[in-house]
Amino acid sequence: MKTIRIVTGVKKIDHEANENILLFRVREVLNEHRSSILERMINDLPNYINYRFDIRASKEQLANIRNKLTLLKGENINADKYHEVIENVLLHETYSIPSQPFLQEIDEIIYNEINPYQLTLVK
Repeated sequence: MKTIRIVTGVKKIDHEANENILLFRVREVLNEHRSSILERMINDLPNYINYRFDIRASKEQLANIRNKLTLLKGENINADKYHEVIENVLLHETYSIPSQPFLQEIDEIIYNEINPYQLTLVK
């Protein structure tokens, strides 16, 4: 049994299951983790933007960001983007999902909305 700690609590996954089923369950847990982070973020978006980016977003920017974050909340995680997290879950019997990769994805969406004319450099 794999034990995965997320922001809403502890999830247990039977690791004896088929590999495809195991990956599906891990993605479900990661989706739940990201959804919880997004829900909290959406509820306190002006304060988060002010804290994180030291800027006050306009009403239009807040509405656009909320819409984009709500859409993201309904999507499945991108396995390629979260490959490292998935690998760590699969390697360890007990693992705490870090919030950093999810916050980075959220921050990119917010940054692109509050700085629309800035060019983003690709690494």
